[in-house]
Amino acid sequence: FRSERALILFGELKGRRADLDVAAFSAALAACQTGAAWRQSLLLLGELQASARDVSAGSLIVAFSAALGACAQRGCWEISMELLAKAQRHTAACGEEDALLVASAAAVAALAEAAQWEKALSLLFEM
Repeated sequence: FRSERALILFGELKGRRADLDVAAFSAALAACQTGAAWRQSLLLLGELQASARDVSAGSLIVAFSAALGACAQRGCWEISMELLAKAQRHTAACGEEDALLVASAAAVAALAEAAQWEKALSLLFEM
């Protein structure tokens, strides 16, 4: 219930046209991960990317990781792999490949949750 309440509060802030920063989006994404609200996490991640002004590559990768975690909890490993590919492209463009480790670990968890062991092992070896 806490994750649902956090998402309701975030929605109210958006409704008031509050200036939401990466910390607010990260909190909402963490709530999505806790509640396995993968669809909502994808929407929030898209909003964060669209509104990102001064978001560091590391902060954005943390947001990707939370969305990956929400997808993992629902067994949406294909979407997790798409998110990981987007995170990889983002970090390559920013030159911050080290930040990708968290997102890669979340993708491995998604693959493991879906019993996609060969893919999980392959990704582990790539890390």
